[in-house]
Amino acid sequence: MGEVERVLREALMESYPYLAEPRRVEAFVDDLISRGLSLEEAVKELEEASRCRDPARPLLATDLRILLGNLQRLLAPQGN
Repeated sequence: MGEVERVLREALMESYPYLAEPRRVEAFVDDLISRGLSLEEAVKELEEASRCRDPARPLLATDLRILLGNLQRLLAPQGN
């Protein structure tokens, strides 16, 4: 498991209890991993996707913002 996959999966697991549509978010993460994106590219994709409002999936954008928040927290430098 590469670093990108490890961090994305950790963020997903931390987000899971708060997600309305966890399977859709998991599929989104799987897609990011399968495309071999860097962490920066994955964050950018998540930011863009979380701004999209799909009337057919109104909760997905919120779920992606939850995932993005956890991902950014994991990537933030740890201060003392």
